[in-house]
Amino acid sequence: MVDSKQKTLSIFMQSLMKIRRIAEQSFISPIKDGGVTLLQNQALLHLKDHHGCTVGELSAKLGLSSSSAAQLIERLINLDAIKKTPDAEDRRIAHLSLTKIGLSQTEVAHSMLAEKVGNVFSQMPEKDLKEVVRIFTNFLKKIEK
Repeated sequence: MVDSKQKTLSIFMQSLMKIRRIAEQSFISPIKDGGVTLLQNQALLHLKDHHGCTVGELSAKLGLSSSSAAQLIERLINLDAIKKTPDAEDRRIAHLSLTKIGLSQTEVAHSMLAEKVGNVFSQMPEKDLKEVVRIFTNFLKKIEK
């Protein structure tokens, strides 16, 4: 029985990795056409939901070293996608926020994702879609603990 469960978990993990790979490949070209890389887009999406987060928080969220995060942030500033504001009380801390250009980029990425996902799920019966949502919601709750 343990072998069966391990085999099922292995298939599930392989499926998740394949979904991620397909999703990334589907969005790399359109995102690059918009002038940003996939990693830059992930940073912009994080900043959309976490306005004013610090450089360290963004670095931790994206799993980047301090120097890699600094380079990423500098590129986004040069693209006028984000702005960096020093903390009023501690000049060593900087807060990041989206500019209008950065917000526009996140909206483009979101609409591309919504269209792609919508096309896939529109072919699925509503009952199955609800089951997928239920399973993934529970899965996310467990791994975020």
